[in-house]
Amino acid sequence: LDNLKFIAKVAGNVDKEMLPTFFAISGLMILVSLLEIFMIPQVLKAFISGKELGEIIRLILCLGGAWLLADGGLGYLRTIFQAKKIFFRIDLLDQILLKTLRMSYPLTFCKEAGSLKEKAIKSMSDNSSKAEMIWDYGAQIISCACLLGIYVLILSSLPLLLIVLTGITTLFSFAFGKRLRQWEYDNREMKGKYLQQIYYLFRFSDNYQNIKDIRLFGLGQWLEDLFRSSMRLYQDFCHKACVKAILADSADVLLQLLRNGVAYYYLISMVIHGQVDVAGFLLYFQVQGKFAADMNQLLQ
Repeated sequence: LDNLKFIAKVAGNVDKEMLPTFFAISGLMILVSLLEIFMIPQVLKAFISGKELGEIIRLILCLGGAWLLADGGLGYLRTIFQAKKIFFRIDLLDQILLKTLRMSYPLTFCKEAGSLKEKAIKSMSDNSSKAEMIWDYGAQIISCACLLGIYVLILSSLPLLLIVLTGITTLFSFAFGKRLRQWEYDNREMKGKYLQQIYYLFRFSDNYQNIKDIRLFGLGQWLEDLFRSSMRLYQDFCHKACVKAILADSADVLLQLLRNGVAYYYLISMVIHGQVDVAGFLLYFQVQGKFAADMNQLLQ
């Protein structure tokens, strides 16, 4: 919470329009998603109810026009906001520079202070750093959280089991996938060690000053064996990481199959018994799929 307050304060000082633009982007993300969900079911409903062709065309133009304006506005605001994020990050870098110039002289030799400074600079070093990405993730979190609430309201007319099943399968898929993919992150130092060995051997062998000694003492085969050994270790690491990623994706696909199968069964049964029309079937199924996707994105 302190970080968010600090970010909001800096953003307000850098550009008064930054926070309003951020919330406008979040709102347009919600609007675009809702229009994508409702557009086709509404047009289909108009066809089924026997509306005149002119009225259907007007409906398509209205919904399509609204979607184009919302999506175009979203793209425009994101383009503007990109510059605002850069100015925000530069202002933070300026603060680090001023802090370095003004802090007590003995602290410039302090290892802990140097480590904090390095960590701060690293978190705002480029466009993909934390100082800029926090805005993108923030907009996604706000839009996904709001959309999930809307999806629950839409799906509330369906059996509760369907919502519960969607939530449980999404949570399980995320937890299982995170646990498998966490292995590569937990062992990133090992991966870095293998890569460091490979790059060192490559640079050593390619150095003009070392080539003479390598040929003079017949070290070529020895260096090649070392290089191949390091490559095998790195490839084994990548193979394990890939196997775990494939298992995570496979589990996700199976759970999606289960979730969608149950959803189809319920919705088709409701269509057969006249509880919902074809347009409603399409709407509910799209909402159910988006509910799972946005919930997974929010968890991510």
